[in-house]
Amino acid sequence: MLCTQEYGPLLGSAVASLNYHQHTCLFYASGPLLQTLTCGVVSSSQRSLSLRECEGCQLPGRILEIQVSRSQGQVFVCARTTYHAAFFQGPTEEEVTSAASDAQSSDSAPHMITLLAIFQTDSCVASATVSPYIAGEGLVVTETGGIYMWSQGESLQVLRQPLEIPSLSGPSHFWRCCYGNHPRSVVLAEHSGVSLCDLRSNKMTLSPLLTSPSEWLPNKSLVSAISPSPSHPHHLLISTSHSLLLLDLRQPRWPLLDQSHDLSHTPKMLSTARSPSLSSEELVMVTDTVAGDNLVFSVATPTGTPPFFSCAAHTVARYSDLKTTWQGRSALPLIGHRLCLPVGGACLFSLEDDVIGGEDDVETFAAVSMSVWGDLFYQLWSYSETPPTATPTCSHDDTWLQEALQQEQELQVGREEWHDAKPPLNFNPLLDYLDNDLSSVLCPSCLGCPLIPPSLLLFPPPHPHNVHSRLSKLRPLPT
Repeated sequence: MLCTQEYGPLLGSAVASLNYHQHTCLFYASGPLLQTLTCGVVSSSQRSLSLRECEGCQLPGRILEIQVSRSQGQVFVCARTTYHAAFFQGPTEEEVTSAASDAQSSDSAPHMITLLAIFQTDSCVASATVSPYIAGEGLVVTETGGIYMWSQGESLQVLRQPLEIPSLSGPSHFWRCCYGNHPRSVVLAEHSGVSLCDLRSNKMTLSPLLTSPSEWLPNKSLVSAISPSPSHPHHLLISTSHSLLLLDLRQPRWPLLDQSHDLSHTPKMLSTARSPSLSSEELVMVTDTVAGDNLVFSVATPTGTPPFFSCAAHTVARYSDLKTTWQGRSALPLIGHRLCLPVGGACLFSLEDDVIGGEDDVETFAAVSMSVWGDLFYQLWSYSETPPTATPTCSHDDTWLQEALQQEQELQVGREEWHDAKPPLNFNPLLDYLDNDLSSVLCPSCLGCPLIPPSLLLFPPPHPHNVHSRLSKLRPLPT
């Protein structure tokens, strides 16, 4: 499958969220080939979510990961494809409020993200992130281990040259990065461990935080995702093949928490959300992209006491469960196939207490899962209730089904027309059909349901030939 073979080490979450004062913004990949970074404003009513989709920005390649952060009152977003890293200015509070108030308007979609810079790399981009400390700053890590810093209005600065790694002749090397507890500290993760790098040092020395083999990372276990804690600047969340770890950057090698997740596959995505009422409470969701399982942990980090798991972990239903809910209506191959695809993105966010249910003491959360075809589903739950057992939903299930059925019928017509074509075969009509005709039947109410033939997903894009801005030519940091 797409996420376990060709894009295995490179695939991150192609959906991310950010809470504003009264609304939540969802940043996700959309379009026929998932090349468009789109921002949408989430609205909730009567225990359901809807999305005001805004105008997006198309990138040169399938979007593999999206990161968003707020620093110094401004929002910045980065998205990476196989060979590109792009940085954007996110929407302001006023723009989000305006878009939410015009959700029922028939006017054209507003434009809420602005492209600031896009860089093309010689080797695959393994990770990219934006700083939560300094506005207009970010990091890019390539599969060869090169580390680069982006500052708004400038080109990428070389922090570390690519490494000589023999294994890079095979599959892409796994790297993940995020900012540490200081604007000039960076956490770097490989499958074999996690390290802390001080950017103020000219030698770029790495201090091990977690190594293999060890008690918490045995020989057969791999580091698969990292995320800074949203409620504590010194805490780092790490998912491995077998467990979820909480590490204090000031106390390396000895995790504060170690909890087995018992997922059938190594979780490749890790997302967090803060409690609306308790600043020391946070939710952590680990995602098994192959089976589609999402497991949610609740972590409490009160001041003056060690962190602990405040309640038992629970699962968020898989979107493949909708095959049972829609039994009899999902018999056509396309719908059944779309509901069984691997996860291409997942995120977690909180909602206002009074938006759903109307109870002041209810904390409501939403988990969003996106398949590798771009279908987005969500599930809501409140912690005053029993841990969620309901199936996930997409906005207006019946509408999604109707549109999906129509897409399947349209695709079947296109296949027949293509099959009846006489030699020499001309692929342009089919490609034009997929780009134009199908775009008119996409379902906006379920956050976009792009239809992508499997043949277009099986191979990564070819290496770019006309590279105008090579990383080897970029200006290094002054010494």
